[in-house]
Amino acid sequence: MTKLTKQIVIDAKELIKEPQRWSKGGAVTREKSGDSSYCLGGALAYAATGDATTMYEPELRWLFWEFVRKSGLEVFFASYMEAPELYEPEFLVYLFNDSSVTEHTDVLGLLDKTLETYDE
Repeated sequence: MTKLTKQIVIDAKELIKEPQRWSKGGAVTREKSGDSSYCLGGALAYAATGDATTMYEPELRWLFWEFVRKSGLEVFFASYMEAPELYEPEFLVYLFNDSSVTEHTDVLGLLDKTLETYDE
């Protein structure tokens, strides 16, 4: 079981801080140039394990639950979704990231909000 740490959140934010490094539609997108871009979940998974494709691995389930709670996504989804706790946490992260109204600044803001929950 991998726990969410402040360093994982910092590393995920660093990974996608540039708009061209953030993407929708998949954990990681590799360009022909060799550059990669990551969705929010992919960035968290990469920061935790070094592999964005581990986003849906059971060992990261707790990490995603912690992120959903610390970031406020649980409250966000509860406002319009019945029983968001019945969904897998990585799916809630995916829904936020891939929403048609979510922008790069929203994702960075969510990571900042999560970082604020850690004591210095």
